[in-house]
Amino acid sequence: MNMTIKKLALILGAALTFTLLGCNKPSNPETSNNSALSPQEQEIQRKTKQAAVESLGLKLEGAIDAGNKDNFSGLRTENITFTQRLDSRTFVAYDKRFSNTKETGIYKDADEMLLKRSHELLERLKIPSAEIASEKVVQEKTQIGQRDSKTGKFKLDPIELGKKWALMSRQIDGLPVFSSRATIGLVPSGEIGFLEVHWPEIPEKVTEEARRYRDLVAKGWHAPEQKGTRVESVTVGILHSPAAATALDITPVIRVVYAPLDKSIGKRPVGYFNPDGKPVAMPRVLLQPPREELKTERLTPPKAG
Repeated sequence: MNMTIKKLALILGAALTFTLLGCNKPSNPETSNNSALSPQEQEIQRKTKQAAVESLGLKLEGAIDAGNKDNFSGLRTENITFTQRLDSRTFVAYDKRFSNTKETGIYKDADEMLLKRSHELLERLKIPSAEIASEKVVQEKTQIGQRDSKTGKFKLDPIELGKKWALMSRQIDGLPVFSSRATIGLVPSGEIGFLEVHWPEIPEKVTEEARRYRDLVAKGWHAPEQKGTRVESVTVGILHSPAAATALDITPVIRVVYAPLDKSIGKRPVGYFNPDGKPVAMPRVLLQPPREELKTERLTPPKAG
């Protein structure tokens, strides 16, 4: 996935999360009080604002809409959207000015400074630094080309550098947590332009079970065969539900990557198994199935003749 598509995917992910939130009880703390909210809702909004302002340093200027729905709580101003899960260390922050690079500009400090700033933000969110498995900085690059209608040759303009992103993966006791991640982009001032951190706490019993899986693999566990492929790699780790979800399932898995024997096939199948070689059910996204009126019906085509 190129960086332009990645950027859009991340921003849409933030929008989706806030849509789940729904902001069902708007309030403007500058002009009104929270008397219409229950004490529990007031406490949720207080903690959400505390996470946004004190932990992440977001500047909430002007009117603020706030609300909570299901396991999400969030707030938004004219420029900033912030959402957090109430059942997980999951946070999404987005400043829409981050996308307007022509007016806002881009973060130009060294990669080391972006990583240092990212570590500071993760520490404020109580993410253990020892769990960071890998980290890297990627930067968008764009280049425009024009075709000469007479000669048919292309002339390429100089490459322009775009936004930088700090990407971090997770491990616990050497076990990769495949679903966890942190993605952070900054505006030129060093403040948050985009942040997505999905780093739920992993129960000790899940980690213990994953260690048992690892021991079995080390003793010669055999991966299930898949026709037309060979086993490329076997890795024991942990899966959990995605960030934009109402469920939070966490399970140990044995991940098997298969390499096609046909070299013309580029995609590598991936399977997730338990020690018996049975496929593991993927972590759920929704706690409840969609309401009947929201289900999409598949129309049956009319019979010919």
